[in-house]
Formats: sequence, structure tokens, C-alpha cells
Amino acid sequence: MLAFAVLFFLPGTVHPDQSFLGPAFLISLYDGLSLGVEAMWRAGRTVATAAGVAAITGILLPVGKAKTAARNKRQKPRTSHAQRQRKEPALRPASNQKS
Repeated sequence: MLAFAVLFFLPGTVHPDQSFLGPAFLISLYDGLSLGVEAMWRAGRTVATAAGVAAITGILLPVGKAKTAARNKRQKPRTSHAQRQRKEPALRPASNQKS
């Protein structure tokens, strides 16, 4: 999802002489189809770099979470206050009550 968001929401200039912005992936694709591969790298460098960083981040985040989960699983679980067995008060015998 992160790579998809980078590809479609990363802005790029539509034309080098203008300041209009558009989706850099689509601009790079259009430049590649109409002007050639060399023109494709004008906006494509930014897209390729950002998508690469997003892909690496997307791969490394689950690995880091798995390591911390395994480390926490190996530790002895602590007993919290809510997990302790609750002691109920004892009832008084009927002979001690006044009528």
C-alpha cells in the first residue's frame, strides 16, 4: 500500500518550463511513451527512488515487528493485577446474626 501511495501521489512537474504539478508516475509514463526513454527519467528518477525506499521500508517493518514479538514471547509473562485470582469475602454463620 505504501508503494502504491508513493507511485500515485508523488508530485512531479508536468513540463520543465512550467510549475504545474501532477502525478510523477503518470508524467514519467507519458514522457516515456511520447518523447522516449531519456525524457522518462526527468520525473522517473524521483519516482524510482521514492518507490525503492517505500519497498525497502515495507519489507523491513514486518521483520522488525517479528523480532520484537519473538523477543517478548520468550520472556516470562508478568501477572498483572487484573489476572490475579479474586478472593471473595466469606459469609458469616447464621448464629451470629441478631433478630
